Amino acid sequence: MILKEFNFSERRDMESAEILSALLGDNFIKLKELEKLIKGKNVIIIGDSPYFSIDPAMLKGKLIITADDATSRIFEIGFVPDIVFTDLDSKPEIIIEASKKGSIIGVHAHGDNMERLKIVDKIEKRFGTTQAFPLWNVYNFGGFTDGDRAVFFADHFNASSIILMGFNFYEPNTRKGKDFYKKFKKLLFSKYLLNELIKKSRTKIIIL
Repeated sequence: MILKEFNFSERRDMESAEILSALLGDNFIKLKELEKLIKGKNVIIIGDSPYFSIDPAMLKGKLIITADDATSRIFEIGFVPDIVFTDLDSKPEIIIEASKKGSIIGVHAHGDNMERLKIVDKIEKRFGTTQAFPLWNVYNFGGFTDGDRAVFFADHFNASSIILMGFNFYEPNTRKGKDFYKKFKKLLFSKYLLNELIKKSRTKIIIL
């Protein structure tokens, strides 16, 4: 449905995943390491809605995952995300800064970001994701946008609870000049996928 709705190329998605795989090589975070990091933890996943403020008290003692653009907002209140999910659509310097501060970066490959994947060489702790067929070092945990992919990821590794903050499915943040209608459609798919996950998941998932 997604390929048809957005006229995405599955072939280009696979080509991008193969490029990412070559860039990662043997230097990537393995599944067992990711499971150890997530399993049984209380996870907060932060999106980049323009209409929410982050209460620092809610973040204490939680494993923090940010969706791409939300990373800079976490920096502003003195926190560093444990994991950043990105399709490299944000400013590259933010991703590099997060990596230098110790964040694990989950880099997503799709048909439109092949050139931007080169940033992987500047990231220390990293793993790859794809929305196509997974490869030996590029995972597919499910999901579509950065935010909901992070939720599928945390659910896959049996987090104790998952709290979503800053997820706004109806008013996209378009301050970067993105196509509002296209972004809106993406968020509707994101909402649908999350609702389906919540129905079947054993993990407590809360959308604030």
